[in-house]
Amino acid sequence: MSILVFKFVTLIVRTIAKPLISWLTYYNRLKMKEQNAKFAFVKNRIINIGQLGNYYNIKINRKLFRLSSREPIKPLTEEKAIEKGAEFLSEFIVYSILISLPVLEWYRQSLISKEIENQKEQEIKNIKSDLGELTKQNNVLREKLNELKFIMSEISNRI
Repeated sequence: MSILVFKFVTLIVRTIAKPLISWLTYYNRLKMKEQNAKFAFVKNRIINIGQLGNYYNIKINRKLFRLSSREPIKPLTEEKAIEKGAEFLSEFIVYSILISLPVLEWYRQSLISKEIENQKEQEIKNIKSDLGELTKQNNVLREKLNELKFIMSEISNRI
């Protein structure tokens, strides 16, 4: 049952992810415009991430489509770099959550299965020890039965 709920939740998250990423990108771009000096460090980091993402995107596209790689890659404008960087960070957050949920579920299921396996092993050990005790009791009872048979045979021989 929990797997069905988990799959349903991930489907909902995937459906909501793209509009959420678009909204976060737009929101981050607006916030970066408003806060010029306050978060210059964060703004610079987002710009760097946007420029880096653009650089590797163009490199990969050139290799995939076998285009000329001699032309220099032009850096993005500050606004476009902020947009690309914010989009990358938003996607990273959403997809890392989407990836971590199944991993955590798998880990939880593996812990549960290990616990069940340990319980089964303990039950098997208990059954084996009970069987050993019952075997000992059975041997004792057989010896007593053999003694009683011997005594009965002695009594019947005397009569």
